[in-house]
Amino acid sequence: MVLEERVIFESSEDATAFVAFLKKNDCPCRKEVQMVTYDDAWLSGTLDQVISWLGAEAARCQENGEDADSFWFGKAGEYHQNVRDISQKIMEENAAGDLVSTRDELVDDIVNLIAETDGELGDDTTSSNLIDSAAHSLALLTLAQNGVVHEEPDGFRLEQITPAGSLRTSLNLSIFPPIELDGEMGLTRIHDRDFRLIHMVVADPLIHITCDSGEILDFLDELSVPDDLLDSLEERLASTALLISLIVQEIEQVTSTDVATLAASLNGIVVTDQEDGTAVRIGLDEEIVSSVVSVLRKRDILAGTDQKIRMAGGRKRRR
Repeated sequence: MVLEERVIFESSEDATAFVAFLKKNDCPCRKEVQMVTYDDAWLSGTLDQVISWLGAEAARCQENGEDADSFWFGKAGEYHQNVRDISQKIMEENAAGDLVSTRDELVDDIVNLIAETDGELGDDTTSSNLIDSAAHSLALLTLAQNGVVHEEPDGFRLEQITPAGSLRTSLNLSIFPPIELDGEMGLTRIHDRDFRLIHMVVADPLIHITCDSGEILDFLDELSVPDDLLDSLEERLASTALLISLIVQEIEQVTSTDVATLAASLNGIVVTDQEDGTAVRIGLDEEIVSSVVSVLRKRDILAGTDQKIRMAGGRKRRR
């Protein structure tokens, strides 16, 4: 339904809490549970296979004039070569039973990754430190996944020695430029398909009338709503509030109007954003206006027909 809002939560308890919040604010709503799938494609093989394939892809892209993709594959190849070298060095400098890294050292790598990611782009030192920290972390995890080191409460202990190039690893293709499907050089293609439940609250259009958008966002900020979805909701709430306000103000000024005239009056007008003062140009058509007016009539905000729209008596006002 037009003007409904759907909010996705990672936990059922948080969805239930939001239902209670909406009902307290006189906004009808319902909770739904849906199954969703997440697909990931991977290439799996030894470090030597991965490094060779990345180099071949870099060369292929360069031959095709795809310089940006060639650079990307080349850097990915250098990175995995770094992982291989670090893994080899760990095995060469330690004997079976030695503690090769403490948990604190791994945490330091992760902290460095976070810190360096916040550095200024183009800083060579920042880029170098970032790559080194990431490669060292991945080398430890690769050794652990291959049973070369064993994770203990105090860190990682070397269990056995094996050629670094034979260590198996995987590449998540979702972050890769387009690849040659038949040019994988012995790597195995794997598809992960995860089935999960999401908890959704569907709020009646009255959410834009009886609820304060700031209170909504503050409440949801403490719950398990993904940040990107919360940001999107914030934009929708602001945009919808603006649209409803413009429609109501126009009808109040003229007392009575029709959909075609209302749409023509609002389409193309420029208003000032109350948050940052920027100019906002409104774009809409008769279908949009008719849909919104229909919802507002059903909620006793407007009355009449599309040919004669007027304010409803005793309309509820936004808080």
